[in-house]
Amino acid sequence: MGLSTTPDYDIFVGGQKIVVEVKELKANDEDKKALQDMETQKSAVWGSQRVGDRIRYKLDDAKRQIEGRAKGICPSLLVLYDARPFLVRGIFSYEVLVAMYGWETIDLHVPEKLGEPVIFGKHRFGKGKKFREGVHTYISGLAILSESRSDSLHLDIYLNDYADKLLPYEIFLQMKDIDIYVRPQNQSNEFGKWIKLKPNK
Repeated sequence: MGLSTTPDYDIFVGGQKIVVEVKELKANDEDKKALQDMETQKSAVWGSQRVGDRIRYKLDDAKRQIEGRAKGICPSLLVLYDARPFLVRGIFSYEVLVAMYGWETIDLHVPEKLGEPVIFGKHRFGKGKKFREGVHTYISGLAILSESRSDSLHLDIYLNDYADKLLPYEIFLQMKDIDIYVRPQNQSNEFGKWIKLKPNK
């Protein structure tokens, strides 16, 4: 049985069609080794992968399903759910940020003369970005689906700066258990953390 080449869902929000693809994060060999160490040694060390890589892989996996149905037509959303065991579970906003826009990078200027101080330069987004002009612009946002403390489902949606078609996020903001995040707007690619949007009153 081959992999599906179409998205999982079409949903309608405020009359706007949105193409939705859902991907699960499952335990890899590193996670399984950590779980085994936890059981046998009561401690474990893991997390050696580059920050955001698992999200980057899922974005690549979703390309075929989303592009054909959404590109130039309607907004789309990639939803990630962490299906790993509790002890190794967690998709954090920082890894979403650097997967989408590049690793946190600080430029260092090394002086020519020995003994002079190193000068810290620009604090910016570096390599490893999955979203930029002309790349993955048909994906309007990336969402993390999780269980809240009350056992209900919660959705954190991170908007793509470069999306061709915008999500109707104003409507999402009025919904329970959904939070919307945007990257600070700047022209210099300066590194900045997510900003949580607030609903209009």
